Amino acid sequence: MKKKIDEFLSVWIKIHDFFHNIYKSKLQGDSSIFLWAPGKTYFCQCDFSTMISPKLFEKFVVYELEKLKDYLEYMVWHLDGPDEIKHLDILLSLPYIKTIQIVPGAGKPHCASSLWLPIIKKILRKGKGVHVYATNKEEFEILVKNFPSGNIIIACGLLDIEDTNQKDFFKVIEPYL
Repeated sequence: MKKKIDEFLSVWIKIHDFFHNIYKSKLQGDSSIFLWAPGKTYFCQCDFSTMISPKLFEKFVVYELEKLKDYLEYMVWHLDGPDEIKHLDILLSLPYIKTIQIVPGAGKPHCASSLWLPIIKKILRKGKGVHVYATNKEEFEILVKNFPSGNIIIACGLLDIEDTNQKDFFKVIEPYL
């Protein structure tokens, strides 16, 4: 398994470098999904980790992250739903992970829920950034109220300002832009 991880990472780094070299002349730093960083960045993830133990997570996933830590300057971890919370303490112990992106999962409690609020606080207490989602005005207001400042990014998705409900949502978030 580790041999295949090494083979994959060798190719992945070459591909990332190829594209990074193309756009770095136009964009200082790097961008991955919705975030920009002053150095090489990426949203690392292992959705399969929801099905493995913390011991196997350390053996294989942390092994991969250790291989990437010298290449990526701003590593973000994509925490894929409640079933991945069991690995959070391991992730928080890794100094090279700068931000945890919380993706609540289909049909699971939203980021502003009582499930995720203590998790967000824990991540922030460890000095990491947090990337969360608000899909409506109520969720956004809960997140802003609980985390008025600090290392938190609240993504609100794409808004259609012609839609009355979304127009109201935009009015709530506009002062924070």
